[in-house]
Amino acid sequence: MIFELYGSLFAAFAIMLLVMPVFLPYLKKLKFGQTIYDLGPQAHLSKQGTPNMGGIAIAAATVIVSVVVCMVLCRNYGTENRLWPLLFVMLGSMAIGFTDDFIKDVKKNPEGLKPKQKLVGQLVLGIA
Repeated sequence: MIFELYGSLFAAFAIMLLVMPVFLPYLKKLKFGQTIYDLGPQAHLSKQGTPNMGGIAIAAATVIVSVVVCMVLCRNYGTENRLWPLLFVMLGSMAIGFTDDFIKDVKKNPEGLKPKQKLVGQLVLGIA
């Protein structure tokens, strides 16, 4: 069990090392960079243009490795498996973050989602 856990962790990390050097320039090309709020601290201005949405690659690597490892190693690969609720919560949480980044980067609204909107999304996800 420990070998599978660390093997999965290593595999997801290896995928990230292979994907991110290609994915980050692509995000820069699409101008999915951080928009800094004008009233924020001046020190944050240097972060302007830092690529956002790298979580898409992290989510993809995690989901792929988790499903492959579960398909190979899990005996109860079905609805009773504990993997599916965990992936649902992970992807739901990442969808909230993606929406926040999308509003900031594509709509050029530096505030993104309002805190109440994030909280409602998290509550709905938690209840589901």
